[in-house]
Amino acid sequence: MKPLDSYCALLFHEVALEPGLQYNRKLDMFEGFEDYGGSERKASFADHALVFMLRGICRKWKQPIVFTFCKGTTSTPRLTSLLMDVILQVKLTGLKIMCTICDQGATNQATINSLLRETEQNCIRQSIDNRHFGFVIDGEEIIPLYDFPHLLKGVRNNLLAKDLHFVQDGIEKMARWRHIEQFYLSDKADHELRLCPID
Repeated sequence: MKPLDSYCALLFHEVALEPGLQYNRKLDMFEGFEDYGGSERKASFADHALVFMLRGICRKWKQPIVFTFCKGTTSTPRLTSLLMDVILQVKLTGLKIMCTICDQGATNQATINSLLRETEQNCIRQSIDNRHFGFVIDGEEIIPLYDFPHLLKGVRNNLLAKDLHFVQDGIEKMARWRHIEQFYLSDKADHELRLCPID
C-alpha cells in the first residue's frame, strides 16, 4: 500500500433502533441487548447503535469497523473511551487517521471538546505551546470535523428562525434567509452562468 493510500477519516454516527431480541444460533446468544464488545453486555434492550467507519482520503475506499449497541445515546465518557480505543487499534493496522467526522450532537461535541482539553492539558504539563488544530492521541494529531450536510442544515434552520449578526472588517453586518432566496432568484434568472444550478 502506498503511504497516501493509508490516510483515512474516522466517521462515527449514532442511529436510533427499534428495540427487539433475536437469537443467534451460531453464537448461541440473544442479540438486542446493550453490547459494547467483548464481555461488556447489559440486560437492557438496545435502542441505539453507534457505528464507526473508516473512509480513504486519497484513495476511494470505506469500511465499517465497529458497532456498539446501547440504551439511549452513548454517554460522553464512554464515547470518548471508545473513540480513543478505535483510534489506537486502527493505528496498529498501519492506517493513519487524519480526522474524525461526526454530526454536532451534544455528546459528540462534548467528546471532541474533552479530547481537545486533554491535548491542551498535556501541552501545559510538558511546558510546550499547543500548536495543534485538533487533538493528539498516541503522538498523532487528529483534526475533528463536523459533517458538512449537518452544518448546512443547522445554518438553514438558524437563518429560518433568526438573523445572523456578525462583524466583517470592523463593519457590523447581518445575514437573513431572505438573502439566500434573493440570490437564488437572481441566479436562476441568469441562463448563461449559473452559480448554483439546483434545478
